[in-house]
Amino acid sequence: MNNAFKTFIIGTILALPLSAVAAPDIDDVTLEIMEHSDDRPDREMEKIELPDEASEAARENAEHGLETANQARERHENREEHRNEHRDGVDDNNDDADDHKDDIEDHKDEIEEHKDDMEDHKDEIDDHKSDIEEHKDEIEDHKNEVEDHKDDSPF
Repeated sequence: MNNAFKTFIIGTILALPLSAVAAPDIDDVTLEIMEHSDDRPDREMEKIELPDEASEAARENAEHGLETANQARERHENREEHRNEHRDGVDDNNDDADDHKDDIEDHKDEIEEHKDDMEDHKDEIDDHKSDIEEHKDEIEDHKNEVEDHKDDSPF
């Protein structure tokens, strides 16, 4: 049970003997059945009040207990609202932290891809260097062939 409801029950129990003394006609009790409200079930509990038929003495004797119960219910509602706001804030922070973790993982993956690209480029540079050396050798071979042809040429 929540605290507000417990306080209401205790206040009511404490007020009942006093109302019996102040209102000796206890056999004349009327109960009113209220329709259930689907739009907001706690609407009937907005404020705890004594019925109009209660004697003035019983009303005065129970006033403090009812006031305490109403204050406790309001404090409970305020605490619940604060807790819900706090939970929402914590949830938002957790979501932000998860997003940052995902961003970090994405950046790590990008770094690894860049490292792989750099290695590929280094390999391409090495291949180009090898190709250049081969071309140099071919040029030297061609030069030698030209020199050989010059020597063999009658002109």
